[in-house]
Amino acid sequence: MSYGIGCYYVLEGAERLRDLDEGVLSSLLRLQELTGRPVCLLLTSNLVWDKFQTPGGLPQPLLVHFPQYSREALQSILALDRPSDVDEQFYSGYLNLILSVFVVPCRNVRELRHLARASLTHYRAPVLSGEVAPTDLRRLWRHVEPHLRAALRSVYLREADSAQWLRTQTQLPAAAVQPSSHDQPGILDATDHQRLNTELPFYSKFLLIAAYLASYNPAKSDRRFFVKRTGKGAGRLKARPPAGARVSALLTGPRAFPLDRLLAIFYVIVEDRVAPTASIYSQVSSLVTLRMLTRLGGSDNLDSAKYKCLVNFDTVKSIAKTVNFEVERYLYDFV
Repeated sequence: MSYGIGCYYVLEGAERLRDLDEGVLSSLLRLQELTGRPVCLLLTSNLVWDKFQTPGGLPQPLLVHFPQYSREALQSILALDRPSDVDEQFYSGYLNLILSVFVVPCRNVRELRHLARASLTHYRAPVLSGEVAPTDLRRLWRHVEPHLRAALRSVYLREADSAQWLRTQTQLPAAAVQPSSHDQPGILDATDHQRLNTELPFYSKFLLIAAYLASYNPAKSDRRFFVKRTGKGAGRLKARPPAGARVSALLTGPRAFPLDRLLAIFYVIVEDRVAPTASIYSQVSSLVTLRMLTRLGGSDNLDSAKYKCLVNFDTVKSIAKTVNFEVERYLYDFV
């Protein structure tokens, strides 16, 4: 880089810098000052700047807020994915249909691209078979509607990538289920879930955190972590057993827990007031579908079933950071 020639560095997904030492981000923000060169650093993130602040403070950058894409902009972006063997007008009509169904609950471009790719085969099938004309939008809609309604129930909670969804696989690739860092077979690690490209809704993240706490904390410790104490007993806890008197839950693996315990922890750790609704229960089922939780027993009754958490500590810690939750403070092995 020649002196006097401006240089721009763009870091996408800047929220991941929070996983590093706080001095890294501070140094990056002072790059021009430290190098004495005309350097400009651009950070892109889905998080507000307040989520980046550290106890030591950070230089204040110039903040630029980008509004959501309009429907027209979304359609233009999605049109770039048109397969070469699909007619442009046919694909435009297809995207218009996709957006009419999904644009209200979802404006995430990555998710919409996935939905458009995964549903195109179903939309084209009757045309390729000669059953329906490409211009018969009404019959095409009737054919693809059941599939789109099913997809609408799992927006952001897809089980796999587009190719796997099209094959309707019920099993993950063998490489996706490996022993975790704690040598627990069948527990999914952070790399697996990044590969599945899953974006959990806000409350699903807290449900997963609650499930991890329920799996790795003994039930008797719930009162210690999740019940506010007042009066004479406030701040007074029972002595912890000697280090050799118990085995770390991270070594023994996740324990089963009932749904009511999961929800009790969830309602304590989530900051907002959340009314018990069918949506919360459906998100528990979606976590099972994603194989982040496993359901034990053959009962169809949701309330009587027991669950285990299948994600490891690194995954939960990473998810907890996105909602500004310190999971270590609520784990029995860390206090």
